[in-house]
Amino acid sequence: MNVALKSDIDKLETVSFQGVTHLFFDLDDTLWDFEGNAYVAHQVLFDKYDLGRWFDSFEHYFTIYSAKNVELWRQYARDEVTKDFLSVERFAYPLRMVNAPEKFAETMGTEFLNLTTEQNRLLPYALDFLHYAADKYTLSVISNGFCEIQYKKMRNSGLAPFFKHVVLSEHVGSLKPNKEIYEYALELNGVSAEQTLMIGDNYESDIKGAFNAGIKAVLFNPHKKSVPDDVYQIFSLQELFDIL
Repeated sequence: MNVALKSDIDKLETVSFQGVTHLFFDLDDTLWDFEGNAYVAHQVLFDKYDLGRWFDSFEHYFTIYSAKNVELWRQYARDEVTKDFLSVERFAYPLRMVNAPEKFAETMGTEFLNLTTEQNRLLPYALDFLHYAADKYTLSVISNGFCEIQYKKMRNSGLAPFFKHVVLSEHVGSLKPNKEIYEYALELNGVSAEQTLMIGDNYESDIKGAFNAGIKAVLFNPHKKSVPDDVYQIFSLQELFDIL
């Protein structure tokens, strides 16, 4: 595969995704605005449990939570922690840091999952591109997210009708970036790696994972995080119209 930065016009002309018939998408922060939807859900919980008693502000709480949440998801992807531990510990940790009672953590974890599925904000151009792509490609989701949550997100946000398959790590028994989950998706679609393109926002799980299975990949990188030079990246989903 020829690769280039999307902003490099000369190199862009050499990039080709000809022969691609199937698109694999990550869900959270690629199509569904996890960051924005989770922020709203946390604000509701912060007020409901009067967490201002212990934290200087909502931002103080959310900063501690977010850093720990990222760490726990990395551990979960490496199979170092369980789903149940992650769901509670990401709420227990911020409370522990300010000597607040951890008794709220389990309830907050359950309520958070319910609250987030009620939100339906998508990333800009996500729906526009899916309308365009649905007539040209077969679409699937590949996600490490929890089964009972991801299906609700997709239904409530209107994403579900666009996708032929939803491949979730809990069902497969393998997490991105392991090649097994990608190979499962290929087999499910009856397609070769050469006919497939993965689109996701996480370099480690989405891009390296796809490469592990011999699948071409595009990194959706709206925050312009540093990644290796050989990664094809876009900074807005609108750019997908130019390459597919």
